[in-house]
Amino acid sequence: MEAEYNVTIHYAEEEFKASIAKQSDAEQLDIPEGAPVLNLERTTYSDHNGIVEFTLSVARADQFHYKVVHVRN
Repeated sequence: MEAEYNVTIHYAEEEFKASIAKQSDAEQLDIPEGAPVLNLERTTYSDHNGIVEFTLSVARADQFHYKVVHVRN
């Protein structure tokens, strides 16, 4: 990303929130509407504090596994 777009990633913020599945999420996840889910929101910033990534994900609470490995040399 740095070489192609001349952008340096500086940091990212992630939040997890417990919630319940909306109808559209339930259909995509094959769970009942109102079932427990986890919402993940991540915003990644450049070294000039510009947003270079925004992710909003919804995960089934009964199958959720999260692992993070961040390496910056």
